[in-house]
Amino acid sequence: MKYWAYIFILSSVFFYSCQSNKIEKIKIGYIGPLTETATDFGIGSSNALQLLVTEYNQDRDKDQPEAELYIEDDKWKKENAIPCYKKLKEKHDIDMVFMSNTDGTVALQDLLIKDDIILVNLLNNDALLSSLNKNTFKIGKKTEDAGEMVALRIAELELNNVKIFYYPNDFMKRVAMETYNDLKLRNITCEIKEVDPNQKSFTKEIKKGKEDGTDCFVYFTYHQASIFLDQCMKSNVKPHFFGINLFIDKDVIERTAKDSLFIEIPFFTHRDGNKFKAEELLVKYKAKYQNVPETYWSIFQAYDAGGLVMDILGNINEQEIEKKELTNYLRESLFSVNLYNGVCGNISIGKDGASKGIYFSLYRYNGKSELESVTK
Repeated sequence: MKYWAYIFILSSVFFYSCQSNKIEKIKIGYIGPLTETATDFGIGSSNALQLLVTEYNQDRDKDQPEAELYIEDDKWKKENAIPCYKKLKEKHDIDMVFMSNTDGTVALQDLLIKDDIILVNLLNNDALLSSLNKNTFKIGKKTEDAGEMVALRIAELELNNVKIFYYPNDFMKRVAMETYNDLKLRNITCEIKEVDPNQKSFTKEIKKGKEDGTDCFVYFTYHQASIFLDQCMKSNVKPHFFGINLFIDKDVIERTAKDSLFIEIPFFTHRDGNKFKAEELLVKYKAKYQNVPETYWSIFQAYDAGGLVMDILGNINEQEIEKKELTNYLRESLFSVNLYNGVCGNISIGKDGASKGIYFSLYRYNGKSELESVTK
């Protein structure tokens, strides 16, 4: 055999060997509430990720892996987290997973370590999640900041008799306790009570608040807000209200305008991050899905989390990362994120896997049908 033939064969073997190590596809899972409760979070986040994956696949070059997104509905129930995750892992062999459920994130911890899978929480960023393990990252506002903001505002308004109600999950309990503890440190009279997820009547609590001279109700929950407000009106109780997240549903907005209620909420809008990028994303989102969820910050956080992850995964073949090295590469790259220029602002990730750079602002309804910033 001639010399050139040997060269051709060796070159072919070398080329095939290099090509065989190339990662052709990245399989991404998503778990969140698409039906039943808190669907704004799941629908907004999953749609934003799908939009991002579509854009990435359209723009990628031939050496970058194709991205595939697989979505599971956990119905906002902690007990559904493991079945959803196992389905994604066994049926699709996902390489990493996004999640819009804090209690579900906690439930998956042992499996994340066992399978060596990276999870990125798209909603919450708190002390509990930051104490879990090296495979859990958080892209979002810091939960405790919301409670601190509400307590500070209550003190500024010189309200001195406060009742706090909260939904029994990690996020709401944590923000409620932060508010409660801060108020106690300020010597402000305060009571705190867990709300039954199925509770329909609050007349007993409202009556007691009226008798006690309560001048502030803090209502941290995902639903029942319009019921709670309606029962307050029927009892002729109109204190200052604080809420969060789904306290901005249509019924609540209409109620604030009708009854000139004072409601303030820690929130995040396009004005709190990169305004131009945020408005551009909302236009794209609405064009694709025809509407925008009320808690539209979930779109921003999911799009940013997905964007910085895809920036990392899009480089794996250029960096000659093998499949077995993928999780470690993603983990170390996420820990190195510094001032990612996102929709929410400039995002960095600390040693605890928590993002910095996304912050709550305080908004209010003051007899109007739209949110306005408390701090102009």
